[in-house]
Amino acid sequence: MAIKVGIPRALLYYRFYPLWKTFFTELGAEVIVSEPTTQEIFKKGLKKFVGDTCLPIKMVFGHVITLADKVDYLFIPRLVSIERDTCLCPHFAGLPDVLCAIMPDLPPILDIHFNVRKKGATMKSIYEAGKRFNKNPFKVYRAYQKAQREYEKFLKRIKDGITPQEAIKIFDGEEVSPPEKKKGGLNIALIGNPYTVYDSFSSLDIIQRLRKLGARIYTSEMIPDEIIEEKVRTLSKKIYWSFGKETVGSAFHFLDSPEIDGLIYIISFECGPDSLLKEIVDDKARKNKRVAYMSLVIDEHTGETGMDTRLDAFIEMIKRRRAKK
Repeated sequence: MAIKVGIPRALLYYRFYPLWKTFFTELGAEVIVSEPTTQEIFKKGLKKFVGDTCLPIKMVFGHVITLADKVDYLFIPRLVSIERDTCLCPHFAGLPDVLCAIMPDLPPILDIHFNVRKKGATMKSIYEAGKRFNKNPFKVYRAYQKAQREYEKFLKRIKDGITPQEAIKIFDGEEVSPPEKKKGGLNIALIGNPYTVYDSFSSLDIIQRLRKLGARIYTSEMIPDEIIEEKVRTLSKKIYWSFGKETVGSAFHFLDSPEIDGLIYIISFECGPDSLLKEIVDDKARKNKRVAYMSLVIDEHTGETGMDTRLDAFIEMIKRRRAKK
């Protein structure tokens, strides 16, 4: 009987799920993913965790609770850095400890330490993650190679113009129809942390709401890495947050792009890095007024009516600007 590994549908699930699932599956494990976030899942987690932190971190607890009685292991990696010159929010590194302290009866947690800033640490972490399923390092390495190939396919699909949500569905074998291109439609760019933008609960399904308003969506993941690096080099100081660099670099690109009509920055309330990065993006947007710009700060109290009102007004403003031109 295959060992069951649970992956919460939260945080970096929206960036690395195809890599993680392929790796564990190749080693003979069965991967179980929690259901998409709902109000019920969120409330389950909130009963266990009450603290001053951002919405994405709060949501993890509900997903973990829904998986706890279905799996043999929970995969909650201890993420320090995923790039050599940046680091992640400290909440990622401390999350396994917080979960164990609050819910000591959870299944064993695979809290593998990932810090690519240390030489040789990546392969060591990969073996640590795989040895519980197969102690042969060559088989673990082959599983990782297969996972990397699947992950590259996943990234290519996004570069070709679909969202990470849609690319994950294709990876899981679902049929995804390409977004309808409406004549005269608007090109709207969305930026922000992936675990905020692509979770339909936290973002109130903003992508589908914008598409219903006739917009075509562009995201940070669609921008080549070299363009993002080029844009952030124009800043006087380096950005050390992984997704912060991606957010600012893609924002600068979209604000300079003649194809983009509007830019929306989705920010999670109580996110420290976002509060600082917003000032950088705001300043750029003020200097480049050709692209309409709006920031949306969200938390568990954000309502659908308020979201619809702001999006309707934003799209209407862009249409009026276009009509004047």
